[in-house]
Amino acid sequence: ETKLYWAYKPATSGPFSYASPLLLESDDLVITGNTSGSVYAINTDHNPSLPEGESNRILRWEYRLANGSFVSTPAYDPSTRTVFIGSVEYSAQVGRLYALNPFTNEPTERLRWAYPPLVQPAIEPITTTPAVSSGRVYFASGGLDGGRLYVVDASNGSFVWARPALNAPLNPIVNFLYSSP
Repeated sequence: ETKLYWAYKPATSGPFSYASPLLLESDDLVITGNTSGSVYAINTDHNPSLPEGESNRILRWEYRLANGSFVSTPAYDPSTRTVFIGSVEYSAQVGRLYALNPFTNEPTERLRWAYPPLVQPAIEPITTTPAVSSGRVYFASGGLDGGRLYVVDASNGSFVWARPALNAPLNPIVNFLYSSP
């Protein structure tokens, strides 16, 4: 028999129809992105029969973009305790990879880094699920002009390599819009 334990839709959310949630079972946490421009951390040990309060709240935190959405499935690196998720920003024209700290309640400490850094122009939209291995994050991008496979350092977001290379033109035939590494 299937039993529903709880259901939750944050007030700021749009549809949850594009990506799977990330379950951090040992931390009683689900991380999911949303078309509304938010990443949500939802407590799985919430008890709906008890009053909501500091020790029994369902939404642990929300990370919000002003002009974007998160439609990729997040990935997790247990060695750095970091969640990685790609964005689609400014009407699906550009994107970034965000590295988030899922265990802080301080909003100013949530973002560990972004690639490219927020002070630089964004890259192609990222709708794919990042892959994490050996201290690196692999992710694919894709837009109308084409896409790339990127590799960045998991600890700080520094660029390692991209294919096609950054100085090579994009080709719309080589598009990773819906393919994960």
